[in-house]
Amino acid sequence: MIACTGTGSTSWNYNGNRLTSQTVKDVMSVMDEMGFQTDNNIDEKILDEICKRYNSKLIFEPTAPKMAFTVRDPVFNATFPKTFARGFANRIRVKSRCTHAHLVLDGSTSVPFNQGTEVILELIPDDALQTFKH
Repeated sequence: MIACTGTGSTSWNYNGNRLTSQTVKDVMSVMDEMGFQTDNNIDEKILDEICKRYNSKLIFEPTAPKMAFTVRDPVFNATFPKTFARGFANRIRVKSRCTHAHLVLDGSTSVPFNQGTEVILELIPDDALQTFKH
């Protein structure tokens, strides 16, 4: 799982979720196979614009009172019902179901995160990073 504030959205959220023109082409091909009318010969400039518009929504202001989250390789089955694989939240609770697991903070600090361990990620205004522009 990836979780970040607006400060990390330009890297973590953007790179973990960005859309490529190849993916757009693949989706359009599947839609075409399903009988939807698509133009499989769509201009590369239009594909780039679709990606640009989608990807721009992945980045948000560092001061925004929210976190973006992405669940990488989500498992949906009878035990784990389908839920959002990405989105925004103010509070995230995660419970480990793994053995020999670790929680990695900002790609560098590793903390043991084994079976039954819970972590709550939440935004607390008094702890917000304060940046000033001159």
